[in-house]
Amino acid sequence: MAKIYPIKLIKEDDLILADVLIKNHTASLVIDTGATNTIIDLNTLLIAGYDFKSSGRKKFETANGIIEADYMILDKLLIWDHVFEAFKVYTLDFIDAGITSPYEGVIGLDVLKNFRVTFDFPGKQLIID
Repeated sequence: MAKIYPIKLIKEDDLILADVLIKNHTASLVIDTGATNTIIDLNTLLIAGYDFKSSGRKKFETANGIIEADYMILDKLLIWDHVFEAFKVYTLDFIDAGITSPYEGVIGLDVLKNFRVTFDFPGKQLIID
């Protein structure tokens, strides 16, 4: 059964956000169809109760250039009522990288490919099936 979430685009440069649950911490992540992988701010993971233990690094090409991010395995991550267990996320210290934003990371294709995702902009809704 499809679930419908409101898309709150007020200003022209607003982003589409989704709330996720990391342990008992709720975080807002940008839905990014151009991102291959999910990336979460290291500080968010620390606040959620994870100890940082890098399992490796990867280089990413972003709109602002090449970045290197560590990855770690989360016990579980809840997105749109779906639990991802032993899920690999990439992490970057947003403060150290000079990123100041109201969101705490991005949901990439590694998550999105598990769903049928419909963006209904005239109806201002995101449909996840």
